[in-house]
Amino acid sequence: MKRHGKRRTGRLLLFLGLAMFSAGLCIVPFLLVDPVVYEVHHEVQNWRRYYGQPAQQLDQRLCRLAQQHADWMAANEWFVHGQHDQVIALGFPTAEDAVAGWIYSPGHRAWLLGSSRKVGWAWAVSASGNHYWVGVLR
Repeated sequence: MKRHGKRRTGRLLLFLGLAMFSAGLCIVPFLLVDPVVYEVHHEVQNWRRYYGQPAQQLDQRLCRLAQQHADWMAANEWFVHGQHDQVIALGFPTAEDAVAGWIYSPGHRAWLLGSSRKVGWAWAVSASGNHYWVGVLR
């Protein structure tokens, strides 16, 4: 019984991954990242499409780099850029809000709409409840 359940789950994940990829979201199937990361990526890709920019590929290595920095900022309650080409945000409760904050900031918008082909997104919540968001762009 358990094997059958795993097989169904695998097929569902394959179907969802391929459906998202074929919908033009350029999300690489089988990335093991937080679902909120997909929300950020989807929001950014919608804005890129709106401004006539090509879609970007969600990259697991860049997601890990982003997650490391988000976790570090949340653990230290310190809002600071890391060593990678990145955008950061603090205090936005949802992925949609964080992306809107970046888009309505001219400097951040330039990063999101720039020539980066691969991206990684992450978020973390501190012990005091602050939301930290990170995007790494390459």
